[in-house]
Amino acid sequence: MKKTNCLVLAAAVAISAVLGITACSKDVETEYVDRIVDQSAIRDTIADTSVTITQSPQEDVAARKVTVTIAAGNTDGLKISQVKYYLGDTKESVLVGGSLTDKSRALIALTAAEDGKYSFDVEKEDQWAAIYVKDSYSREYVDYRQIKNVDLTAPMSPKVSTKYDKSSKKSSVAIKVMEDLGGTVKSGLDKVEWSLCKKDSELEVEISKGIFDSVKAGDKYTLELEGLAENEEYVLTVKTYDMLGNIRIKTTKPNYDLFIGGLKYDKTALAFVTENDVTVTGSGSTGTFVDGRTVTLSPYAIGKYEVTQKLYEAVMGINPSKCNTSAASKETQKLRPVEQVSFYDAIAFCNKLTLLAGMTKDDLVYSVDGVEDWSTLKYDDIPKNSSSKWNACKMNIVNQGYRLPTEAEWEFVFRGGAPDADAWNYKYAGSDTIEDVAWFKENSGDSKGLNTKTHETGLKNANTLGLYDMSGNVFEWCWDWYSEAIDGSTPATGALTGTKKVRRGGCYDNPETHCNFGYRSQLEPSSRNAYSGIRLARSL
Repeated sequence: MKKTNCLVLAAAVAISAVLGITACSKDVETEYVDRIVDQSAIRDTIADTSVTITQSPQEDVAARKVTVTIAAGNTDGLKISQVKYYLGDTKESVLVGGSLTDKSRALIALTAAEDGKYSFDVEKEDQWAAIYVKDSYSREYVDYRQIKNVDLTAPMSPKVSTKYDKSSKKSSVAIKVMEDLGGTVKSGLDKVEWSLCKKDSELEVEISKGIFDSVKAGDKYTLELEGLAENEEYVLTVKTYDMLGNIRIKTTKPNYDLFIGGLKYDKTALAFVTENDVTVTGSGSTGTFVDGRTVTLSPYAIGKYEVTQKLYEAVMGINPSKCNTSAASKETQKLRPVEQVSFYDAIAFCNKLTLLAGMTKDDLVYSVDGVEDWSTLKYDDIPKNSSSKWNACKMNIVNQGYRLPTEAEWEFVFRGGAPDADAWNYKYAGSDTIEDVAWFKENSGDSKGLNTKTHETGLKNANTLGLYDMSGNVFEWCWDWYSEAIDGSTPATGALTGTKKVRRGGCYDNPETHCNFGYRSQLEPSSRNAYSGIRLARSL
């Protein structure tokens, strides 16, 4: 028999008793209402019972914990026999059929307080609660509601940039406060604390600290750190708080060579490109800044050097380079650029380096379905052939972990970062004379142009931004999918889809025409060849 309104059934039982009819048995009295029905119909089954549900604080006030209170009363003399609740992440997860004795959900029974009210706490964001009330006549009431104002989410990671001046031994620091992510209801931002520690053996000794009160999202706060020796290791920690005490911690280092595991890695420093948004209006028909295309670049830094074999091996546990012996005279083998690196390898390297540099998983730029822990990912775990999951890699460019530059970011720094300057139109990175700035087919090997090979990074002249080997040595992966046509509709991060990724800059075994600012190369993202390497970037 279909479940129906218990009041009607109760009336039917009473009439049957008067008339001596016994067809309506005890089974009818104990029938229950299916909870997956219209809510108004459910309430009718307990019409004589008053159920009031409140929460504290109210829905428009963010809180770390919300208390839900149920006040249940009855006007026909029947007692409330049970009050239970269930919490889930979605409304569907708390909608269950059958009676309160249904075992498909772990319903939690509540005990009335002295005032006769029942309560429970919610300490997880955006939970749905199912609240069940049953009286002694087995009539039921159910209510579903979402608890929206629990906020346990830390603010967005602040953007921190540091600029070290060797002559004054000072580092200028800019901290840009970002949005309070919060739950459905946000508590708002409160303050930013910073501290600078110096590494002394395995210990970090705090040497200075400070605080910025009453901060606002989007505002920039600056300070100067003095007396910093160039070859010492320092760690700057920035903590952003919201009004509930949720906290986001970011660590960074003044902008010189990386330390990993207490060891310094030469030729790993980044150069700060811009601390403000820069809009570039394209011209001409070569490269990425073409007629009809306008690109806005957000603040970022980029590697002064190509990633060395030494750094790559420290992060990945392997040096895959073909040019791993027979360095040129007076050159350091491990400071030659790493090559035989696929695009997949490059994004794995960036994420693993981010974690090794003291940042957290919240700072990672790249995510790949199925890769949960980048710190334990091994080189052999990276696909050697095309992978749909790795091709679908997502980039969160606002995060401050290490990453590849976009093609527009790459070309912007190749050309010196100033569209109005003469250097913007140089053929090569920093010069119109290729031998001054690049290793390419005609000069990287012997006098006949044979036995070509990579060379220690940073030996040729730098460009106007202090960047080395932007032309030649090894091709450098960019984030973008390759598209033959670039026009005004192309996003700043490149084409949305494709089959090959962009490489730029030319290499030691290519002619000089591949080393100029307009040449664009493409390669399958799984391909490892002896010409492809990495230049790091970071958002600020």
